[in-house]
Amino acid sequence: MNTMNTMNRDIIFIALDDYRRLSALAAAVPRDAHGGPGPSLRDELARATTVARDSLPPGVVTVNSRVRFVDEASGEEETYIITWPERADGGVERVSVLAPIGTALLGYREGDEVAWPTPGGVRQLRILSVEPVADDRGPETPEEAVARLLYGRR
Repeated sequence: MNTMNTMNRDIIFIALDDYRRLSALAAAVPRDAHGGPGPSLRDELARATTVARDSLPPGVVTVNSRVRFVDEASGEEETYIITWPERADGGVERVSVLAPIGTALLGYREGDEVAWPTPGGVRQLRILSVEPVADDRGPETPEEAVARLLYGRR
């Protein structure tokens, strides 16, 4: 059961090219590896609406997006770039799409309020802005992603 929802919209959008690569990543991660309280990447992909990248609605969080959001309870604003796992920097600026917050925000849009379950309780996040960020690496095929995850290849 998926425990995440939004206050505004229940539909998330993922670009078809990202969906293919994300599916390969999700397939390479053992089902019991997701130990957090929120939905897994598999859960989010299963409920996503996939569209061609040029048909995405405006302001959708994709891989290679800079996302600014506010925690509704604390008022604290945070900004991260959602990126592929090999580009993540441990949460300083670039957060992996496989990290709980990366998975939580993926596919939502500016203005959406996301209830994100964490070990400390549910955080209510409102997405303030989304801007695309150029990917400075060539696209990784699903096969390359699986090989990298399983065998440590680059």
